[in-house]
Amino acid sequence: MPTPRAPDQTDSANVEKQSDLPIEQAISRAALPEGIVADHVKGCLFFRFEGKLKSIKSLDLIHEAGPSSPKATIPLL
Repeated sequence: MPTPRAPDQTDSANVEKQSDLPIEQAISRAALPEGIVADHVKGCLFFRFEGKLKSIKSLDLIHEAGPSSPKATIPLL
């Protein structure tokens, strides 16, 4: 009897190919929305850094929900 195999993952008829999107659209789809949102969101956070990556010693995400909410600092690096 043959060994069972995982289903073929090459069928991507409903999946848009990454190379089909211009880079600006791909980044826009992956990025967090700008501005105030009323519900939970997920996405990627992008920022321009023109220095050398090795010069980054620490990186924190600081979230301020408003004047009556506490500030949350999340160390990223």
